[in-house]
Amino acid sequence: MSDNPGAPAQGKRPLRFPDGFLIGASTAGHQTEGNNTNSDWWEFEHRPGSPVHEPSGDACDSYHRYPEDIGLAAGSGLNAYRFSVEWPRLEPAEGMFSRAETAHYRRVLAACHEHGIVPVVTYNHFTLPLWLQRRGGFAADDFPQLFQRFCTHITRTLGDLIGWAVTINEPEGAGDAGYVLGIHPPGIVGDRELAHRVADNVLTAHHLGVKAIHDHGSMPVGVSLALQDMQYEDGATPGKTEWELNALISERYIEAAQEDDFVGLQTYTRIRFGPEGERGPGLHPESKNGLAETDDTTQVGWEFYPEALDGDDPAGSPSQRRQADPAHRERHRHHPRSETGGVHGPGAARRAHVPGRRYRRARLPPLVTSRQLRVVRRIRADLRSRRGRPSDLRSPAEGERVLARRRRTFPMPAG
Repeated sequence: MSDNPGAPAQGKRPLRFPDGFLIGASTAGHQTEGNNTNSDWWEFEHRPGSPVHEPSGDACDSYHRYPEDIGLAAGSGLNAYRFSVEWPRLEPAEGMFSRAETAHYRRVLAACHEHGIVPVVTYNHFTLPLWLQRRGGFAADDFPQLFQRFCTHITRTLGDLIGWAVTINEPEGAGDAGYVLGIHPPGIVGDRELAHRVADNVLTAHHLGVKAIHDHGSMPVGVSLALQDMQYEDGATPGKTEWELNALISERYIEAAQEDDFVGLQTYTRIRFGPEGERGPGLHPESKNGLAETDDTTQVGWEFYPEALDGDDPAGSPSQRRQADPAHRERHRHHPRSETGGVHGPGAARRAHVPGRRYRRARLPPLVTSRQLRVVRRIRADLRSRRGRPSDLRSPAEGERVLARRRRTFPMPAG
């Protein structure tokens, strides 16, 4: 974005971006629209013993309040908006596409254009129609073909208004979250064989989705991966934690992205490993139910660590010393390296720094598709008192924070 998004604070230099630079807000339909009753997530939330602490309910009611939300984004100086079209709404029964819901999303897209906002549309952000989940969901034999058909319908009916297309959000975690950890639908625990099947299925679905979008549209298309900053201290041994296994699955998408136009990058925190093993995503000791309680955590209670997107460790850190060790370099000589010399080997990679040699080799630009902002108690109180109306905002920066907070009313576990 070429214009300054807001007056700088006193003593601060204004931020300037090149022409064509996109800076925006990112959401998911189920987390914001409300009453997504035909989805597997709605059913999952209402099960006895569900890991979801509170059902989504009305969420932010963005299904009805999208004009206000998009206006708030534009008034905050943003020029892009990433959101998902909900498969459960658009195909409520197998092979039956809703003209009413298709028209609804055309209105959402048109509102973006009216405000000068580029729509970045995610075709699948976790949720599946109930009819599909009941016949196997991501593990169904024909899931890739069903997703291809869905992508074809969306691109034919909405593609003329879509600026960028994301096939699937965080596909590397679909098998792990739903079939090993049980924190996503269908809630199965410990079935690694089925999780591997899902990983293969979703990768095939991405390929077929890209083909469908390229065949029927002209917008750039790619996938969005969650790549955390994996940091190993002296004495730490790379292993097979869920974080590391997901990182290995992400490698498959990066390698297979030759037919894509970009790779979406999402990184929320760092995952630290010490001699005793995994130290986790820096959950704050005061967080409750995984929700942030302090300035130094994200909204799901993870350590706020913006440096994760850079992937660079401070000079003299244990990781930097290890990278400089000749024996370490010899062991990992066949692995690609970042511009700073960091090794990107299986397991031991610090995945946040995928831009660099990997992206250059694939000749793909990175698109940062999601980042959680620090949200403080003041913003929560602010929203409770005045619901974040545009006329009440004191600055564009505050508007961005308020929008982010409203958008994350229903935080999905691990996503």
